[in-house]
Amino acid sequence: MRLSEWILAIYFSYITALSLLLPLQPDMRSRTLGANAALVCLYGGLLGSARIRNTLTVKHLRNWIPLALMLLAYKEMGWLAPATHLHRFEPMWIAWDRVLLRVWRLKDVIESTGSLLPSALELCYLLVYSLPAFCMSMLYVYRKSREAEALLVIYLLGCS
Repeated sequence: MRLSEWILAIYFSYITALSLLLPLQPDMRSRTLGANAALVCLYGGLLGSARIRNTLTVKHLRNWIPLALMLLAYKEMGWLAPATHLHRFEPMWIAWDRVLLRVWRLKDVIESTGSLLPSALELCYLLVYSLPAFCMSMLYVYRKSREAEALLVIYLLGCS
């Protein structure tokens, strides 16, 4: 197994353990366990076939599948969220918002740029989800797919 695959295995094992330990709704627990069991079966088959047949297709799949699994990792974190929230931190965040936007006048700075800065911030948020696939595509375009493992390790550690 490659380092990126070990990172994924550790992460999804951790999520599986949390789903068994946390007080979750039964459907969320079964959804998490079912998704991770299917993941083990499918990824195990892929790794098994990689050992038997070291084909170019399997090599490429091993570069691209972790990108999709990063999205599953984000989704599973939402599945582990409690059914009710205590809202303990909201007053603190509201206080910080007031200090940053009103006292330090960051709202005036943002609004002084018209739609430029809000649009740039929105673009940054959108790139969070598309940047890994774009970077992987560029590695293939520039025939540097052998560097895909380094890219995957950096992104997987960043979202863990």
